[in-house]
Order: sequence, then structure tokens, then C-alpha cells
Amino acid sequence: MATTLEALRRIGAGDRGIEDAVGFAVGHRVRIEILAALHEGPASADGLSKIVRQPLNKVSYHLDELLKDGWIEVARSERIGNRFQDFYCVVKLAHFSDADTAAMSRRERQALAGLILQASLAEALASLWATKIRDDPRVMLAWNRITLDRQGREDLADEQAASWQRMEEIEGEAANRRAESGEPGVTFIITSFGYERSRTSAPEPLRESLSPDSSEDSRRIKAKALAALRRIGKSERGIEDAVSYAIGHRIRIELLAALHEGPQTARVLAKTLKRRKSTVEHHLDELLKDGFIEIVGTERVGNLVQHLYCVVKLPFYTDEDVAAMTNEERQALAGLILQAAMAEALASLWAGKLHDDPRVMLAWNRITLDRQGRADLADEQARSWERMEEIEGEAANRRAESGDPGVTFIITSFGYERSRTSAPEPITDSTGREKLTGVPTSTDS
Repeated sequence: MATTLEALRRIGAGDRGIEDAVGFAVGHRVRIEILAALHEGPASADGLSKIVRQPLNKVSYHLDELLKDGWIEVARSERIGNRFQDFYCVVKLAHFSDADTAAMSRRERQALAGLILQASLAEALASLWATKIRDDPRVMLAWNRITLDRQGREDLADEQAASWQRMEEIEGEAANRRAESGEPGVTFIITSFGYERSRTSAPEPLRESLSPDSSEDSRRIKAKALAALRRIGKSERGIEDAVSYAIGHRIRIELLAALHEGPQTARVLAKTLKRRKSTVEHHLDELLKDGFIEIVGTERVGNLVQHLYCVVKLPFYTDEDVAAMTNEERQALAGLILQAAMAEALASLWAGKLHDDPRVMLAWNRITLDRQGRADLADEQARSWERMEEIEGEAANRRAESGDPGVTFIITSFGYERSRTSAPEPITDSTGREKLTGVPTSTDS
């Protein structure tokens, strides 16, 4: 474990620090594609230049920045012709037990959380660019805010741990079938997060609610949401680059997290974030250009009329709704969900909500599945999501009786085809044993 701890201590040791280093790593397409490529194994700058189809000098620059922040390291050097060439690899994690994690310093736990977020976000964005998310009818991209009492928090942790174990079993079952059939399978990324939200004020409901008989309201809300989806990525950045741009700067992330609670003016947001109003207005304008926020009204303050900003809100979309969307609309929908989920995760990282909770769930992995395994994965993720919503309802009933205000947690579940087609290296510890990439919950062995 010593080698891994040494690597954790190097994360964020540069000028950016741990938290800003995460946003920087996933804030540019070339860095994201480099990280995704290095998840498959060590590569040289020359090799990466060919893989990501970018000039060598550009790739070398981004490698240097990732190296400074501690996300990658030099695995080895080889003589090629008349010169030595470095081969880079991502920092890999051993499996940490609860005792291992408890023995870490706060900074080491924060670096561990940052590394998991960075790796999982890079994979998600790489798959978004490769359109692996857009066209899969059983893709899982879900996040929500749920308010829980103490018992609900334990129930949530137990459910996420049990579901993660089941997904690993699904991979094993698929491997057995593939060994008999010779099917190579397809690699999927699974992600499960469960952590306390960065902000303490009660957020607005995530989705606009619809009563069972409100078909006219449903059509109106969905039409409004589709119009908003069509505006996403209409700037020079496009949908995919707009997502990484939105989460590539701390102020934009904190603005998105604050606006998840409801409409606000630039003046109020500046006070909330403790930033200059002119700086906040600049970032609001950029988010507005990319279509992630919109103006929903005005508010008079003295002699000034100020805009009220809000995030784009989504109704509940059925499979039929999504199937009826254009490719661009589905891509914008995926981008909006990823951006919102990532903004919440990074805001909680900055707020220190991830490193001190012994039951935090931060896990991602690559699993290779056959067709049956893909169906089983989708069924399991849907079942688990429904159970987590039930846990929120049970906690709400207890809180109504006890008066407990509860604590808001973010739950996230992703399941999608990986961007790259070549077989990745197993995620292993130093002994070669396959391991879970995540902060283990107290029920992990």
C-alpha cells in the first residue's frame, strides 16, 4: 500500500491543489482522451499522439500538466532509435479496506476521492464524445438528490454495496458464458456514487412533477424541455466540449450547484459564492451561451432590473420519449445529465463532504459483458434505483413523525458502453488481484 499512498500524496501537489486539479483534468478534451487511453495501459507521447489524433507538441503539453497534478506517472523508459522515450500510465489504486482508509490523513482521503471522480468523469465524457451513450436504449444515466435520516443513510449505503456486488456477479456470469461461446463481449462502465450534498439549503425537486391526469401539462413541459435541449451546445463549443467546459472551472461548478436549488440573480449568486459580481456574470454568460442555464424572469432591486437564472430542468422521459428524439437531442440530454451529476460531485469534493463519511460510495469499474449480461446489468441498475427512491420515501415518513430535518445526499448511477474498443487492462492492485476502484463502504470485504 505504501507505493499507492505515495502516489496519492503527489495528487494536487502542484499549483492547482486536489480539487481544482480534478476540474482541470476533465476540462479539456485532449486530457480526457489521454486519460481514457492510459486506462488501457502505458503509452508514450508518440503513441498517444496517434491514438488521440493530436499533434505531438499538444499531447506532450497535456501530459506534462497531468504529470504535475499527479494523475499520471512515468511507468518506464525505453530506448527507441537514438533516444529514450517515457511511457506514461495512470495512477492505479489498490483495494483499500475500511481500516486502510481510516488510517489515511484527510488529505490522502481527499486525493483518493479526487482520483476516483477524475477517472470516472473522464470515462463518461470520452463515451459521450464517442456517442456510445446516445444510441443505447438501455443506457443508465441517473442522478438525484434525496433527503435521509440516519436510518435512511444506512439503508442507502447497504443498497449501493449490495447492488455493486450484484453487478460484479453479473460480470462473472457473463465471463462464464463467453468462455463457452467464444463471444468477445463489450466493455461497459459502471459508476455508483452516494455522498452528502455540498449545500445545506433544501433544493427544489429535481424534476417538474406531473399528476397522473395531467397529459396536457406533460406535453407542455416536455415541449419546453425539448426546446431547451436543442439550445445546448449551440455555441462554438458544441455539446460535448460544452459539458467539459462547464465543469472545468470551480466558479461554473459552484454556480450550477447553487442554481439546482432554484432561480437566483447574479447579485445573490455572487454573495453565495463570495465572488465578484462581474466574475459571476462572465461565467453565467458562458453557461447561458452553451444552453445549460436560462433566464426565467427578472427581479427589481432598487433602480435595477436583474435577470433570474435557472438550470435547465428535465421532466421524466419514458423510453418512448427518448426513442422519438433526434440523435442530437439524445446527445444533449446525455450531456445535460452528465454535467449536472458531475457538478454536484465536484462541489461536494470541494466542500469536504467525501473524505470523512465512512459509508461514502464512490466506485467505478469496467466490466465486459455479453448480450445477456448487458440486459442483466440494466435490470439491476433499474431495480437498485427504484429501491433507493423507496428508501427516500421511508425516510420521509420517519422524518414526518420525528421532525428530523434530514441530510441531503446525491445518488448517481451510470451504466454505458465504454468509448474505446480495444480491451483495457484489468484494474488491479500491486499483487495483480482485480479490485474495486472506489472508496469501500463499511460492508465491503
